[in-house]
Amino acid sequence: MTYCNERELLDSDYVYSLLGSPFKDASRLLTVSGSGGYFIGRIVSGNLSLTRIPDDAKASIQKYEKGLLLAFNKSNRLYGITLEWSEIGHITLKKGKEQLQPKFPLPVWWLLRLGLPPEKAKYFGLFGEYKQEPLKLEISFDKQIVSLYANGFSFDEKATYFSSLSEKIKIVIE
Repeated sequence: MTYCNERELLDSDYVYSLLGSPFKDASRLLTVSGSGGYFIGRIVSGNLSLTRIPDDAKASIQKYEKGLLLAFNKSNRLYGITLEWSEIGHITLKKGKEQLQPKFPLPVWWLLRLGLPPEKAKYFGLFGEYKQEPLKLEISFDKQIVSLYANGFSFDEKATYFSSLSEKIKIVIE
């Protein structure tokens, strides 16, 4: 684990020296190397460099050949953590609780009456008929934990992103 300040994060040669080139899937024309935005839930650390990261910063994750870059942004100030694959203990992605509350005469109510399963009817929810609590992402490394959360509606795309890392590290998707 290496803490990176703003100057180091903006120097792509420095990041490449630590983590290699950005991840590129040879079987696809375009490859997604970054994951969408997260908010910090908590950071459990004995490392003083991680205490410099503000609690209300936004986070993003980028995959490289040799590991991950956790980038944090607060008021256009950048902070980062580089993690090699061998340093990462595990990554856990948990889906938030779903609530489906159909209301007459809105579409979900009718679709459920016509026999459409709730898993499909939820996509037609209006005015709060379908609610999704935030997803939780936990990354553990070197006896430290970074806990992040994001909009629960983006769970499927984030699960796809992290399942592609399963050949390199232990991923738990719940």
